[in-house]
Amino acid sequence: MARPEAEPKTALGQRLRELRRVAGDPERDLFAARIGVSKSSLAHYERGESVPDAVTLAAYRNLLDVDLNWLVNGE
Repeated sequence: MARPEAEPKTALGQRLRELRRVAGDPERDLFAARIGVSKSSLAHYERGESVPDAVTLAAYRNLLDVDLNWLVNGE
């Protein structure tokens, strides 16, 4: 059984987690593979412990048609 997910420490982490839920809430390893990062990197992004690079943000944009200004700034 998977451990419960910790609450994000940042607003960006919260938005990244919400995008995974919007994508059908796939398991972290499956979603990470879709955006081209490791499962642990995705976990760090979603918990707000690290910030994704531009290539990763572009992968979110391409996969989910998300506005990068909203994703990065919440606007």
